[in-house]
Amino acid sequence: MPNLDSNSQQEIVTELNNLKRKAALMQDCHGRLSERFSSWESKSSIIITVFAAVAFIATTAETKTLFDFVSENDLKRVAALCSLIVFLSTLVKLETRWGMKASAHQATLNAFTRYLRHIDMILKSVDNKSYEELEAIALQLTTEYSNIGDFSPNIPSAQFLDLKQKHLQKVAISRALDANPFQSQRKLRHEIARTNQDTTE
Repeated sequence: MPNLDSNSQQEIVTELNNLKRKAALMQDCHGRLSERFSSWESKSSIIITVFAAVAFIATTAETKTLFDFVSENDLKRVAALCSLIVFLSTLVKLETRWGMKASAHQATLNAFTRYLRHIDMILKSVDNKSYEELEAIALQLTTEYSNIGDFSPNIPSAQFLDLKQKHLQKVAISRALDANPFQSQRKLRHEIARTNQDTTE
């Protein structure tokens, strides 16, 4: 196979690395949102289960089996309050659809994970492909990136910058850990923040 000249090869590599960088950002954003919604779904399920159990106990228990100061009216009030909490929590859970959102973001995370694995394989074999092959592959990967984005759940603009910042901080700390594997993450975080502050001044 013919070798690429340095300029043509660099153009393709730069384009592929840009796609990889954007895909890694979206992978991290959807991963964080999936974890967030999954956590809310789990917590709401626990709340519903616990208060439903308390309501059942309060409804079926006899006052003589509990403390002397617990009356039948007290049990009715506890049961009513717990039932109300269960009802409202169920409404919130159904309305917010945290479980469905978590699954949708997880599916996008998986898609970008496969995409990044594919693009890594291409970058490792770039020297063994002709310019025409790489140009076609770059076009294919660009289209694939767009297709994943088209079928991905929306990331609210109010949350995107915060998610992007966390992703970039993770990347910076990861690079710093490569050079200083025995340094604490907290200290590395302070050092990176101080370096960035000095640079902007």
